[in-house]
Amino acid sequence: MPEQLAIEIKNDLAEIEGLFQALDQYGKTYHFSSKLLFDLHLVLDELLTNVIKYGYDDKEDHRIVVRLSSNPEEVVLRVEDDGRPFNPVMREAPDTSQGLEQKPIGGLGIHLVKTLMDIVEYTRENDKNILVIKKKLAG
Repeated sequence: MPEQLAIEIKNDLAEIEGLFQALDQYGKTYHFSSKLLFDLHLVLDELLTNVIKYGYDDKEDHRIVVRLSSNPEEVVLRVEDDGRPFNPVMREAPDTSQGLEQKPIGGLGIHLVKTLMDIVEYTRENDKNILVIKKKLAG
C-alpha cells in the first residue's frame, strides 16, 4: 500500500513554502534522494505558481489539493484545482534551439515538468483540473 501525503493550500504563493516543508519531511521519512526532492520542488513550484497566478478569474480564495504517494517503483504527484480549464500536456514543446534573448517569455516551466518527470497526465473532472505526474525510481 503506497504511503500518501495530502496537503491543501490556498491560491496564495506564500502557501507553497508550507507544502515544501511537508514534502521535505515526507521525503526524509521515505528516504528520497536530494535530487528527487529538488526535482519535486521545482515541478511543484512551477505548477502551483502557474495555477495561482493564471488559473483564476476572481480574487476569491480557492483550494488546491496536492497529494503525494510513493512506493518502491515510483513517486506520484496529484495536483487538483478548480481554476479555469488548462491542459499542460497539450502544450507544444518550446523551441530550445534559440538563445534565451530570442525566446518569448513563458512556456519553459511546463517543458521542465515534462522533462523531469516520466509521466504527465491531465483530466478535467467535476469542474476541476487534475494533473497526475509520475517519476519512476531507480531500482
